[in-house]
Amino acid sequence: MQQSYRPVHEHMQQEQNYHNTYTTGYAAPQLDPQHYEQQFYSGQPGNQASGPAQPVYPAIPLFNFAFMRQGPTAEAKLAAVVSYLGGWLTGMLLLLFVKDNRFIRFHAMQSLLFFGGYTVFFVAFLRIIEAHLFLLSGFAIFAFVLMHIIAAIGWFVGVISALSGKYTRLPFVGDRAERFVNGSTPGTVK
Repeated sequence: MQQSYRPVHEHMQQEQNYHNTYTTGYAAPQLDPQHYEQQFYSGQPGNQASGPAQPVYPAIPLFNFAFMRQGPTAEAKLAAVVSYLGGWLTGMLLLLFVKDNRFIRFHAMQSLLFFGGYTVFFVAFLRIIEAHLFLLSGFAIFAFVLMHIIAAIGWFVGVISALSGKYTRLPFVGDRAERFVNGSTPGTVK
């Protein structure tokens, strides 16, 4: 049985390329002396070398623009989602404890205003129904279901916008939440 041996330098070159490929993700171009002219020099008709031309290298990005895409972090998105999960209570708690993150404060304030308003309307609605139960039974069921559907849609939109890192404003409360986060109060001029 005949076994072929490669020269030592070929074996070392192959191991080095293997190491470069799997540690850096970039394989250095193979510079085989026999095929060097064919690889890196453009030829004339008839595949004759025309003299030294510029070698072809793989494209390397010169700039990394990741610093320009500064959106909310995963922790900020999670905190914004939590502000919607507990209704107005978690919104209020996050407003009290988070002072430096605009994204979390926007969603916490929006949750506080939306679900706080929902709670006030719901309690007022129950008081009205309790006082006039016999007159409003059909309307009461319709209004009760409609209020819950609106609350579920607001909750769903809030959670999805928080997960996606967006500042989606809910109707009636989104503008107030944004003014609160920006630091302006209604009726004042900066």
